[in-house]
Amino acid sequence: MEQQDGARVSTAYLRFAEDEVRDRSPLYGELSRGVASDPEVIGFLLTLPREKRQPNLFLSAVRYLFGTPAGWDQFRSCVLHEKDALRAAMLARSTQTNEPGRCAALLPVLAGLPEPLALLEVGASAGLCLLPDLYAYDYGGPILEPRTERLKPPVFPCAVNAATPVPARPPRVIWRAGLDLKPVDLSNPPEVAWLEAPRSPKKRRRTQHSSSSIQWCWPTFPQRRNERSSRNRSACSPIFGSRTNRRGCFQTSPGGLAGRDRKAASCCP
Repeated sequence: MEQQDGARVSTAYLRFAEDEVRDRSPLYGELSRGVASDPEVIGFLLTLPREKRQPNLFLSAVRYLFGTPAGWDQFRSCVLHEKDALRAAMLARSTQTNEPGRCAALLPVLAGLPEPLALLEVGASAGLCLLPDLYAYDYGGPILEPRTERLKPPVFPCAVNAATPVPARPPRVIWRAGLDLKPVDLSNPPEVAWLEAPRSPKKRRRTQHSSSSIQWCWPTFPQRRNERSSRNRSACSPIFGSRTNRRGCFQTSPGGLAGRDRKAASCCP
């Protein structure tokens, strides 16, 4: 049975190297192929539950604990010499990212909907994608940015063509909420570090987008710790947390955020 499990792990890492990162991250390709051919490293992975053996989680945990390795030899040394710390991190964590740059692709669609808008995101992570109306965008013309007296928001570039309905202004959002099994608290440095770890080292622009959003978001908007329901382990992303109801859902008044309507609504009636 163990031999079969080891073969499955090896196949999964070879597939990850070929299908997921071959054209995106030569380093992760090298590391994944190394894992696939190394019985000791595979043996370590077999000490974990099956759902915790995935390449993204393994590579992210090594990077989170020890930094980006220079190559396979350094990676292997970290794994074999720090098994306990690595195992603890992988058991406690799951892969979780938040790419606010995606808002640049979503904004033209959102701007075409009847206003005002209410946004609900499932799997919100840190809630960075719940701010499409509060970021600035570069669609190849004048910068589209919100009217705000706060700190200057990050600018996200997006390539468009003649058919793209580039909006003249951001949409009006009066309510927003996020649901996540493990919402990321941006006031917690280890959680922020883990949010960055799952990105492959080559994705510098995405990392810059996320980092600039966090740096802008954290001093601009208050965060509060979420309460989890004993009957429903879901919780809301903490970025706009005002309170959670007994069903583990999120309720907020967006007026203080956007300076507009001060209506409150619950995502779970």
